[in-house]
Amino acid sequence: GMQVTTFHGLGLRILRELHEAVGLGPGFRVADEAERLEVLREQLGCGEREARRLLPELVARKRARAARWPDLDPEPSEVAAPLARYEAALRKLDLVDLDDLLALPVMLLAADASVAARYRDRYRLVAVDEYQDVDELQYRLLRLLTTPDGNVCVIGDPDQAIYGFRGADV
Repeated sequence: GMQVTTFHGLGLRILRELHEAVGLGPGFRVADEAERLEVLREQLGCGEREARRLLPELVARKRARAARWPDLDPEPSEVAAPLARYEAALRKLDLVDLDDLLALPVMLLAADASVAARYRDRYRLVAVDEYQDVDELQYRLLRLLTTPDGNVCVIGDPDQAIYGFRGADV
């Protein structure tokens, strides 16, 4: 059968199937913005304003780390420690955030070639619409799910790119 989904929807499906590999229970949830900020406030002992300021920095670091996984440069401690506490607190509550829906599947597939091969066998043909709005992490997930000989078809128009502000790169 055919599966039609978004990148985040596909990531959620992969995490539902491989939840134990990332320390999640089968009923894990995706944290909403209020939950994310509360976790961050509790972990860093800061107010909501500071949490709102820090969250984009931590998210950017999380996404950059996953895009380079497993080839990592040492993270500066001022980012690594808060990010580690934030992620550990989410896992303890059996939560993931929206960025985990891409970052965790990328890290799982990049770390285990046999798991990546299983998903490539399942999704032998891949089509991506609005390709001009794919960001680096989505691109990495796509590359992990497709073979070098090209079982992917993309459709996009660089003149319609609207998500550069979120990291999309035509």
